[in-house]
Amino acid sequence: MTGHDLTVDGLYEVLSDGTRRRLLWTMLDSGPPMRLRIPEDLPRDVADHRPRRIQLHHVHLPKLVDAGLVSWDDDRGEVTGGPTFDRAKPLLAVARDGERVTPLPGAV
Repeated sequence: MTGHDLTVDGLYEVLSDGTRRRLLWTMLDSGPPMRLRIPEDLPRDVADHRPRRIQLHHVHLPKLVDAGLVSWDDDRGEVTGGPTFDRAKPLLAVARDGERVTPLPGAV
């Protein structure tokens, strides 16, 4: 999957992980420009937990970059909205609202 051919299935796959969803929701809430500084703007449970930060760098951010949802400048510690981020906003908002309103069975 590349950033230019993100499918609905591909987006659901990316959103299947809570860390990636929360990162994207944090970007949604930041307003234009969609920008995060790492680790300053991360949810505390990710920023304060070394294994989660490592996983963010080696798993989650690369998946988001591959999907075109974010652009990541590791040297500057910045994540910005990628070429498919705007197309994903409606589904991100629905997913967030659904998760807030109706806890999924077995969800932590």
